[in-house]
Amino acid sequence: MMQALPGDAAFRIAAGRYGYDMMDAMAAEAVRIELGLDRHFLVQLRDWLWALGRLNLGESFVYGGPVSEKIAPQLKFSLLLAAGAIVTSLLFALPIGIAAGLAPGGIVDRVSLAVSILLRAVPAFALGIALVLVFSVQLKLFPVAGFRGFSYLVLPSLTLGLGLAAVSNRVVRDAVVEAMSTEWHLFARTIRTVIKCNLATSRTAKRLITRGHLCWSPNGLPS
Repeated sequence: MMQALPGDAAFRIAAGRYGYDMMDAMAAEAVRIELGLDRHFLVQLRDWLWALGRLNLGESFVYGGPVSEKIAPQLKFSLLLAAGAIVTSLLFALPIGIAAGLAPGGIVDRVSLAVSILLRAVPAFALGIALVLVFSVQLKLFPVAGFRGFSYLVLPSLTLGLGLAAVSNRVVRDAVVEAMSTEWHLFARTIRTVIKCNLATSRTAKRLITRGHLCWSPNGLPS
């Protein structure tokens, strides 16, 4: 990937190390030799894949330390944020999706569809800024930035979770609608219809279910 970028990778790395004011051609050449950037790119790729196969992410070109040590402190925050976003998505998507699926075409279904389209259209960074302005700046309920506890995770998780819920609630809704049209659900409705008709004995219920003698509503479905 570095080979495909415009310009000289050695110059960019030297500038990152020493700054653009202190960087010159000699510094870039020293970096090129130190990192082996003068070798063929296939050789560099082979060595990188071999190291990756041994779970060695290599050394940072700019900072000089192991890449794993640079990633580890930030990885736990990324995992916490991902978990928070998933939990937030489930908290919104499951009840809304189930409610919409139980009454397809109803008010909950239509409103949730409109809100889902809106949330998918709004970029995550814009939604995050809006949430910070409302809940942090105006209401002062949550901190603006940083991480010192659970409260710092609420708004970022909500920002990402709402975007996920906008999709997952429609998936849940469609799954509920599909389940409502399956044979086992129609059979359960038939049993409820038999009970509503006050058919006392199981023998009578079995006979009427077999023959189709149920109390039908005008649209042809069990009432």
